Amino acid sequence: MDNAAMSEPDIHFVPTPHRVVAEMLRLAEIGPDSLVYDLGCGDGRVLITAARDCGARGVGIDIDPCRIAECRANAVQAGVQDRIEFLQCNFFDARISEATVIVLYLVDSLNVRLRPRILSQCRPGVRVVSYSFEMGEWEADAHTPIAANGVFLWIVPGHLAGSWSISTESNAVSLESFCILQAFQKLSGVAQIRGRSGCIVEGRVSGEHFTVTGELENGKKRMTIAGRIQGETIEGTVSESGAETPFALHRDRSA
Repeated sequence: MDNAAMSEPDIHFVPTPHRVVAEMLRLAEIGPDSLVYDLGCGDGRVLITAARDCGARGVGIDIDPCRIAECRANAVQAGVQDRIEFLQCNFFDARISEATVIVLYLVDSLNVRLRPRILSQCRPGVRVVSYSFEMGEWEADAHTPIAANGVFLWIVPGHLAGSWSISTESNAVSLESFCILQAFQKLSGVAQIRGRSGCIVEGRVSGEHFTVTGELENGKKRMTIAGRIQGETIEGTVSESGAETPFALHRDRSA
């Protein structure tokens, strides 16, 4: 693809209203430790505001060289040019793995095309905010009804899908195995607790942390399993009849 073709944007630039910018920064909990990636950064106002008002660092990506030139000039004028890097490239080619926050003001179809890259490259817990447009089947974790279609927030979920089991037998172990189906942040499946099978009726994962509720003994008892994903292990507690017991499982790669 030649340079001229690469410089053609998929959508026309429309500035994000300043009150929407403020809400995006609030909903994404942007602060001094944040590294914000703005995909399709326009005139740079989101990153400039994040750097000036929140002390964040940022990377702005836009395919239009005129927009990048404008971003850099605006950053200098605001005195935050040392905290923001602006790159002229196609954001579908950009590495986004270092981001702690991703900002979007695109269209639904582009968000959906970006979704696999966000889920595969970004760490669990990365916050994604989009003005007006959604992510298809990936439902938002939060939404603020401000202007147009509002501001949406997603939190990149950890990968919990699959089978988990204990490596050694122990009478003290509460959760013996866990078989999870995952659709973005929503969880379903079954759990084996002290020889009894439990059906998960509701479950969610947010970043590295997950909580599921289930039924034991054909719905006669309720259980809550809460824990944290740490690579190839999960640890947490099982709550049943007012008592909590710990568990630790590892991912079963043979399943």
